[in-house]
Amino acid sequence: MRSFFTALLNRAYFALFCTQFLGAFNDNFFRTALAAFVTYKVTTISEESKGQIVSLAVGIFMLPYFLFSALAGELADKLRKDLLIKATKLLEVIIALMIGYGFVTSNVYFLLGVLFLMGTQSTFFGPVKYSILPDILGESQLVAGNGVIEAGTYGAILQGTILGGMIIGAGDIVIPGLGFTLPATEYRLPGIILAVACLGLTVSLFIPRRPQPNPGLVVDKNFLRSTWKNMAYAKQNQNIFLCILGISWFWMLGAVLISLIPILAEQVLKGSPSLFTFLLTLFSCGIGLGSLLCQFLVKGEITSKYVPLSAILMTVFLADLAHTISHYHVWGTMISYQEFWAMGAGKHITLDLLGFALCGGLYVVPLNAMLQFLAEGSSRSRVIAANNIINSLFMVVGCLICAVLNKQGVTLAQIFVLIAVANGLAAIYICGLLPHHIIRMILKKVFKLVYQMQVVGIENWKNLKGNV
Repeated sequence: MRSFFTALLNRAYFALFCTQFLGAFNDNFFRTALAAFVTYKVTTISEESKGQIVSLAVGIFMLPYFLFSALAGELADKLRKDLLIKATKLLEVIIALMIGYGFVTSNVYFLLGVLFLMGTQSTFFGPVKYSILPDILGESQLVAGNGVIEAGTYGAILQGTILGGMIIGAGDIVIPGLGFTLPATEYRLPGIILAVACLGLTVSLFIPRRPQPNPGLVVDKNFLRSTWKNMAYAKQNQNIFLCILGISWFWMLGAVLISLIPILAEQVLKGSPSLFTFLLTLFSCGIGLGSLLCQFLVKGEITSKYVPLSAILMTVFLADLAHTISHYHVWGTMISYQEFWAMGAGKHITLDLLGFALCGGLYVVPLNAMLQFLAEGSSRSRVIAANNIINSLFMVVGCLICAVLNKQGVTLAQIFVLIAVANGLAAIYICGLLPHHIIRMILKKVFKLVYQMQVVGIENWKNLKGNV
């Protein structure tokens, strides 16, 4: 508990958290608003082309993660991290001005190019925001710091996604007495993005100066070669590479489920847009709560002991969700989230989705902390960059597989079954890697329940030095 509040009260950490939160909000606000703008406001493009552009936008935003993550990691290992953060936030302000021009002129293709720049800016911000955490937090605060960052990220994603859709549907504002109309899309939307970007730049100025971790590092300008080198470097340490695979697996599951929630809400549950918002909010809040709960369970210890159990419980919730969906009674009319919650099946689906998200937060936060702790300071950013590359690859592949299955007529319940089976196999693999955590947890419960035996004072053993 103490390390949790100590992390929050750390000025440098609080500035980093606010900078990260505002950046994540802007990314998702712009992406969602652009998709809604193309879908509902643009009249010069055919309906078929609109769908292609919206789908293409996702790939355009993710492409820089494949191309430039390695370069971003090398720069973050060579240069001052605080300076890089401020430079990326300044770039975000410039991009926000370009977004304003794109919306005022209704130039969709210009906005797609700006979306690529926004993805590039996020790519260069990614390695430094996580690799700087061990520099500004103590070891006992690292789990708490990652938990708050994870919770804040999903909160920002949720708010940006919801508000990005709402701003396009909002009416124009007529200023009384002046007869002046402020269009929602052309001015208010870019104005919000610019204001958030400027606020993010201002907050980033409070991140204190950090020394260069590896000033002698030679940056490889060939981003394809540096990507391959980073991947090979991450594979040299098995523990680091296993952390990356575990984190990437979670991000793939999260991306897949977020992409399936609209289909679940509209086509299967026959719900209104309010139900989609409810499920998306539920999923994001669940991951946030799990991320925060992790600190109270591990008490600041950097450990993976809850990862196997979390993976098993995630499988259980996914399987139960698939079973409930397959037996869901379709209503004749579109239902709201209040009507959905009043149903027994609605409560069941809600608890399954919330349970999966909660366990997901417990699963990924320790792995993030371990990755930062195991990586050396002089190469930590490159390790984070390799993690970002593999994360993106897993997310894209997972979403593509689900899209293909959906196009082939596979039902949503069957897709959830396949996801549950795949996660079950991953859970078995994780338990095979970390069997001692499962055995220790079972034995502790048996000793406590059957023999009333408790071990006290174990924290003193950790403080002993030398042979014990």
